Amino acid sequence: MIRLNNLRKQFNGVNLFSDLSLNINKGEMVAITGRSGSGKSTLLGCMCGLEKNDGGTIYIDGDDITKMKRKHKMLLYRNKLGYLFQNYALITHETIEHNLDIVLTYKKLSKSQKKVLKNDVMKKVGLNKPLNTKIYTLSGGEQQRVAIARLLLKEPLIIFADEPTGALDNDNKYKILELLSEFKGKSTILIVTHDEEVMKYCDRNIQLAT
Repeated sequence: MIRLNNLRKQFNGVNLFSDLSLNINKGEMVAITGRSGSGKSTLLGCMCGLEKNDGGTIYIDGDDITKMKRKHKMLLYRNKLGYLFQNYALITHETIEHNLDIVLTYKKLSKSQKKVLKNDVMKKVGLNKPLNTKIYTLSGGEQQRVAIARLLLKEPLIIFADEPTGALDNDNKYKILELLSEFKGKSTILIVTHDEEVMKYCDRNIQLAT
């Protein structure tokens, strides 16, 4: 599903990682850990195409994204990849519905079918809020649940999560982890974390050396 061969990345002249190779299998939930400054978020960024690597290859679902043309990259990001970040990456001045509609844009469904799907995922993530609720009125835990509802609608092949529970209290953290666990087996999930409780939910842990 994801294969890195001799990946290299420098930051301000310092090697974050050099000749890093690893394989992540379909349906795995994997934690990426390490001390602050070890390159965890940078590695995740390279794998999902948000950061440019300095050498090596990155294969996603059999395709080397380091040699992929921009058009093909955009199709990959749109159709196969999902993101879950600590800042939720939502459009805060818009409604819940608007944020969910973004991932339904290219699905060939009627408005009524889309409405049913949106209501269903809201129930699944346990968020009892009207779809016309503005994002900025929601708590951090509620916003993260909207972000997960968006992932449920997209059904991505791979989910990249960078400290997805870092800003949440314990109650919301475990709710988010339970929701993420529902993707296991269907989606490959990579989670950057320093939280041992998050690691327990994962199939294995990849620790980066400093």
